Amino acid sequence: MEQSMLWSTSETNKYLYRQLCTLAKTHGFVVSPKQSKTLIRIREHHIQMIWIEVTYGETDFNMLVAPAASFSTALFARRRITPKRSNDDAQQYNWYTGLAIPDKVSGKKLYRPEEMRKAWEVAIEPQVEREIFAYFDAFDFAKFASLTQNHKDDVLSLCINPGNDDALQFLAMAHNAIWMGNYGETIPLLKQAIAGEEKWLGASVEFGFDDPEDTVSHLKDRDAAKDLAAIIEGKADGWETRVLAYMEELERIALNKTWGVALSPKGETVRLKKKERL
Repeated sequence: MEQSMLWSTSETNKYLYRQLCTLAKTHGFVVSPKQSKTLIRIREHHIQMIWIEVTYGETDFNMLVAPAASFSTALFARRRITPKRSNDDAQQYNWYTGLAIPDKVSGKKLYRPEEMRKAWEVAIEPQVEREIFAYFDAFDFAKFASLTQNHKDDVLSLCINPGNDDALQFLAMAHNAIWMGNYGETIPLLKQAIAGEEKWLGASVEFGFDDPEDTVSHLKDRDAAKDLAAIIEGKADGWETRVLAYMEELERIALNKTWGVALSPKGETVRLKKKERL
């Protein structure tokens, strides 16, 4: 086959991305208009995402979940999946990159289009259905709360963040406790989240690595945690109703502002138009 009829790594990566997007949309995912190459689906008090990562010219699919009521885009819980090339489990190196043909002059990797199409149909699509969508379809709020508490399940693992002492994990646990009505557990968790965010904010100023957009997300999460703690500790008349109303609005704003998505009246994830975004 002539080289002009082969796909470059860029063309191959684009093909994998297009195929994944098409498949993900049948499962209710949309492409986030705010975060690059991120497919997202809103579930009960959490979001499920697939992020397309291209490293050294090769595509990986990252499975991600995160709390719905946070403004952070930091990795929360993750698993990386490399697309396969066949269903031969005995094959030691079974990634799609094994189909690459090195160009004798440049050394760049090239792919036969018909081989990649076959690999998608025979191996990659079934792999994605089995390893990503079947898992996400069975992943509910109870499993999200358990993952957040226990750091991992049989698929995903929490991502540590020593820069803010894992503030996002404590924030998520506090939110989960609120949704479950366990208010007695909430204040210590909120205070740990606040302390972690203030540690990060202080260090960002001291060492000069603060990014304006990133700083805003840390400030918003810290301030929301402070607001929730004040309502719960104050225990004014109707405080539980106020907390739940605050959380519902916080989720709506965070999903809109951070990811550019919202829930439709039918409970479907919708991609917001520019004029609809905050």
